Amino acid sequence: MIAGRDKYQIMETIIKQLDNILNISPNISTDIIEDSIDESIERMTTILKGFSKNAKNAYLDGKNTLNLMNTDQNAMFLYLLSNMSYKNSNDQQIPTGVYYLNKIMHGIDVFYEVELPQYFGFGHCVGTVLGRASYSNYFIITHNCTVGNNKGIYPIFDEHVTMLVGAKVIGNCKIGSNTIIGANAFILDEDVPSNSIVMGSSPNLIIKPNSLDLYRSKWK
Repeated sequence: MIAGRDKYQIMETIIKQLDNILNISPNISTDIIEDSIDESIERMTTILKGFSKNAKNAYLDGKNTLNLMNTDQNAMFLYLLSNMSYKNSNDQQIPTGVYYLNKIMHGIDVFYEVELPQYFGFGHCVGTVLGRASYSNYFIITHNCTVGNNKGIYPIFDEHVTMLVGAKVIGNCKIGSNTIIGANAFILDEDVPSNSIVMGSSPNLIIKPNSLDLYRSKWK
């Protein structure tokens, strides 16, 4: 479901943005966008259905309706569209353009070759950079988060990981399931066990048990 407009109106808006902001001709972008928009909407709807099981997920409206006036949903949708258009074509201009739009509009840097899982969530994602790590389902990020490499090695995330504001995970890290990475935590080349709350900075991390399972329950 889409709130307020159909897929053709969404297509028209994105094609106009690519033309007006990045000078990419509609003759180039229309077919590629059209070939990928249905899959992108379907993937986004699947995510929203997961979130809608718990009304506390207010930033995604608590329902399975795609609302592109919700900027978090819009950022997620543009990532999906860039990723799907990359997979569905041999073209790089349009995936790059949609990625660039997302960066301009929402301040998030998540390249179209980055593979986010079936279920993920953005919450007020301004200033966040997601590198080519291995992400698992129910990955949630907030603003000013960074996932990046150290000497070419990226982190690995198990399911149900949430990164709170300003959190950074860099390099050779394995982050266990049901883990909350606290505000401004900095993890560099360290593993974190499952069911943890992480604070502080490497090499002096503070790791406490996450026994309440609050974030995992949001998806049940």
